[in-house]
Amino acid sequence: MQNIDFISKRKIAYIFSGCVILMGILSLLIKGGPRLSLEFTGGTSIQLNFKESTNFEDVDKGLRVVGFDAKDLHLEKNILSFKLKGSKHISESKLEELKKVLNKDFDIEKMDIIGASVGSWLIKRSLLAFFFAFFGIIIYVGVRFSNSSFGIAGVLALVHDAFFIITFFSMFNKEIDLTIIAAIMTVVGYSINDTIVIFDRIRENLKVRYKENIINVFNESINETLTRTILTTVTTLIPTVCLLIFSSGSLRNFAIALFIGFIVGTYSSIFIAVPLSLQFLHGFKKNNLR
Repeated sequence: MQNIDFISKRKIAYIFSGCVILMGILSLLIKGGPRLSLEFTGGTSIQLNFKESTNFEDVDKGLRVVGFDAKDLHLEKNILSFKLKGSKHISESKLEELKKVLNKDFDIEKMDIIGASVGSWLIKRSLLAFFFAFFGIIIYVGVRFSNSSFGIAGVLALVHDAFFIITFFSMFNKEIDLTIIAAIMTVVGYSINDTIVIFDRIRENLKVRYKENIINVFNESINETLTRTILTTVTTLIPTVCLLIFSSGSLRNFAIALFIGFIVGTYSSIFIAVPLSLQFLHGFKKNNLR
């Protein structure tokens, strides 16, 4: 069995994670927060059916000419779909103007308008979902391991994972929509499951090896579950990579969030959650934790 000293690498992990979190905070401050989709900000989703063939470049240029700041532009088999932020209703005169600019006729297949109040409601519901999920995890892990230190360390690692995804989307100016929230919640479930497996092994080893150096017990517990952790991550990433390669639009962003989250979740379980639980349990300067 491999015998890697993971605990001694915790400071490097803390510095790395701290740098990424700092970059995320700076990015969010500079950009005034995450770039939210129209589900959260309010706006209009439109689908147009062109009666003759057209190309993406002409449509994109035409939308900008008539003043449409279109997002998520997608053209397939003469069906054009795009989103417009803001609560203003799209007037028929604007659509007629678009027909003249493009010199092509089309029918309105679908137009969904999402009000700002709905977006505000969704933001509140999403935040509540995160709060109750994290609070529930603290209680569950605390009860299961008879110590809140494990629960707090696990949740801090989950917050770390979620913020890594938000940092990536902020730095690369990608929108956060409901599918990304779903991806983050999926990653939270995956990450805490991986963490609990390691915590379980630590608890079992502490019962029978309580006289040994606790750092050795924690390190060996990670090593004993490492093969399982790697196999789980690889098998999870295979379908995620396939989705990443063959998908597009919001589904591709969903796959990106999962890909980042699964890797970061594995990393945080070993290098963030376990060292933090050790330090919460036994102090930051005791038991040779230098």
